[in-house]
Amino acid sequence: MLLLLAWPVYQTLQPSGPVYAGNKALFEQHFRTPPPPEVRDAKITSWREAYQRKNYALSAAELEKLLADPNYTGRSEANLYLGISRLAAGQAQEALTALGQVSPDSYDWDEAQWYSALASLIIDDVVHAKPVLQSIAGKNGHNRQKEAQEMLDALK
Repeated sequence: MLLLLAWPVYQTLQPSGPVYAGNKALFEQHFRTPPPPEVRDAKITSWREAYQRKNYALSAAELEKLLADPNYTGRSEANLYLGISRLAAGQAQEALTALGQVSPDSYDWDEAQWYSALASLIIDDVVHAKPVLQSIAGKNGHNRQKEAQEMLDALK
């Protein structure tokens, strides 16, 4: 008898939207690797070729070689794609380290923030992922604004 009375209350309290199995499912729904950037320097293409072939470990290794050169000028872009390569290879903590090196003044900053939120999410660091997602969701014109809001709604 008690079950018959409690069942309608239980059904009312269930969320009406999709229920995610966890942060991993949310990550998998929103993580996509972008295409490699256009070639700006024809001599430096090995990491782009590896990235395009989805060989993210080799791409990361080649990017680390570039970043080891103190005279290399494309550091923000290299750190962005190093972070994405690490994330695609399942190395979220290493991805966060690389993405944290992207300059806030660079063209790559917005994308680095997006992938940082995803990396934080996959390591169950929702405390750091939420403010980044809120910043993206509140930024008019950000190409991930709608996705960030969807993720925030799913995290509530």
